[in-house]
Amino acid sequence: MIVSGLNLPAYWISHYILDIAFQAPPSICAILGIKLFNLDFPDAWVVILVFIFANPLFIYAFSCLFKNESSASIIIRASFLLIGTILPTAIQFLLIFPSTVKVGKVIRWIFYVFPIYSLNIGISNIANRQIMSLVNGKLTLDDPLSWDVAGPSLVFLGASIPLYWILLIIYESKILEKCIHFGRDRENLPQEIDNDKNVDEDIIEEENRVAAINDDTQVPVKVNRVRKYYGNTRAVERVSFGLEYGECFALLGVSGAGKTTTFKCLTGEEIPSAG
Repeated sequence: MIVSGLNLPAYWISHYILDIAFQAPPSICAILGIKLFNLDFPDAWVVILVFIFANPLFIYAFSCLFKNESSASIIIRASFLLIGTILPTAIQFLLIFPSTVKVGKVIRWIFYVFPIYSLNIGISNIANRQIMSLVNGKLTLDDPLSWDVAGPSLVFLGASIPLYWILLIIYESKILEKCIHFGRDRENLPQEIDNDKNVDEDIIEEENRVAAINDDTQVPVKVNRVRKYYGNTRAVERVSFGLEYGECFALLGVSGAGKTTTFKCLTGEEIPSAG
């Protein structure tokens, strides 16, 4: 994605818009179903509407914890089932019985950072307003969007939108990795291996050509003396090349030569130790 020249904000914003459009139809159907069947879920549409904007961002940020897309998909689906369905139901039971209401009030706050939980617990609280009023000894029903009903869901859903955007930006900009590698790798980096006598002339010529390019806009992709070490293990040593638009390119080398690591440095998966 980065190598192709695609702008990161454009990539994530376009994904975000598409995911909102993808989630909108079932959410609208849910709102229409509440109205059509006269269900006693007043103002539940507000919680559903905010959820549409918060949920995709949570999935983006949560997916960053995994290197494998299939693993991320399975765990996210399982967490949605557990946190979005089972936990809200269990907590509702805790809040209904006087002997467990205090425990329920403490536990319910832990999972509000998950949008699916905020959605379901908010709608459940709206549906169970009458029971909750009886348990709390109130003579009148609370407002559906009050703090004792769906208010916390709205607050956490609204706050999660900028929060998960910030986490996504931090992840994509590699701020934490850059800080770690800057202090660790560059201080302990071994000296460059001077083996120009054993290097092909074309490689030396390309390295000199790339080093002489002062204006980075001259070549779309510029790799200048990139080095990558994992501790004391050398993965990439002094790789240099520059690519023009429309140019076909391939890295050739024996197994373990550092081809994959070089491309990982190009795509941002790894931070180069130098270069």
